[in-house]
Amino acid sequence: MSDKNTPHGTPIQDPDEAVAVERLISESRDLPAEEGALVRAFLGALRETGETVRAGLQPDQYIVYGADDLPEDYMIREYGDGRRVLIRYVDHEPQVVRELE
Repeated sequence: MSDKNTPHGTPIQDPDEAVAVERLISESRDLPAEEGALVRAFLGALRETGETVRAGLQPDQYIVYGADDLPEDYMIREYGDGRRVLIRYVDHEPQVVRELE
């Protein structure tokens, strides 16, 4: 089990991502009741989906995602065993730039 996992085997979200989702859920309380409930339901489902996807990955399987602070054509590849690598696309082909901590 990777150190990114909780004792129950559920991956921990990226801390920045988790904080952002929780902030948006909190801010949605200022919206009209029906709209706020819809936003909270969507954000809750988004949070659970990401955790479920990460929990179901085999060690050699991965997901690819971007981040606001990455240059264009750069992405993060996260493997089921918790490894993360920075990749960039050259002529639509992924190239590993470096391992991430």
